[in-house]
Amino acid sequence: AMARTVPPVPPSGEDGALAAYRASVAAGEPLSARRLAARHDISRRQAGQVVATVSRESNGHGPG
Repeated sequence: AMARTVPPVPPSGEDGALAAYRASVAAGEPLSARRLAARHDISRRQAGQVVATVSRESNGHGPG
């Protein structure tokens, strides 16, 4: 097992959605907010915030 500095994120909720959305963006297939909300049992509003957060993070830092 790899040592991690952060506790594992739960599979559902906003943290799980954030991790899943980041992974989907990295894979070049970003999930929609609607699918995030359905998959992770969060509101559409929370899902939108997840998308916005990752979008801010990735601005200017995409894969070359």
